[in-house]
Amino acid sequence: MRELLDSINQYSNLVVAFVTIMYVILTWQMVREMRRAREGQIAPQILATLVPLGPIYAQLCIQNVGAGPALEIESKAELLPAHGTELVIWRHPALMAGVRETFFLPSDLSSPSAGLPSLEQLSTKFKTLRVNVRWQDTFARRHSASFEFDLKETMDGWYKAGWVVPEEKESKHLKKIADELHEIRKDLHKVELHRLIAEFAEMKRKSKAAELIEDSRPE
Repeated sequence: MRELLDSINQYSNLVVAFVTIMYVILTWQMVREMRRAREGQIAPQILATLVPLGPIYAQLCIQNVGAGPALEIESKAELLPAHGTELVIWRHPALMAGVRETFFLPSDLSSPSAGLPSLEQLSTKFKTLRVNVRWQDTFARRHSASFEFDLKETMDGWYKAGWVVPEEKESKHLKKIADELHEIRKDLHKVELHRLIAEFAEMKRKSKAAELIEDSRPE
């Protein structure tokens, strides 16, 4: 009987030890998942996109689309194939959630007198815009992402969407904008003229009313 009790006591100790170990493992896994969920809730995410600039140009946009701040951001943009082009490097200590920054695209250094190149000019000489971005989160974890944009496909898509216009149509496009601004200016002038006429009529009415009151007073 004593041997049976000793055996039961020994096995019960093993069961308690096993249950304790499993409890520690499950607790550790739960804490780890909770930490991952918390990190995911405030994790930053950097996105690079191209955005139109005027009727024929484009800009690079770096935006934090995550929920938390991105720290120590560094982006490098280059045109490919990289023959006589510049490497645009941008660094910033912090980029809050929802905040974005825009930059000019890399230039063709082989044509320094050309000024700011249009999207069409870049697409005829270069195939791709590559953007590499690195950043940290608030837990000091490093992240990186790489983006590539086909310039010809981007240009054709923007032409069809009406976001940019072909360079040969730029003068007509600018004239159309100037005509629309002229019409808006005329409409604003009419509104201002009507307002002045109404104010003048109200002033005359009040003046006439004041004269009638003055004349009606006894001597």
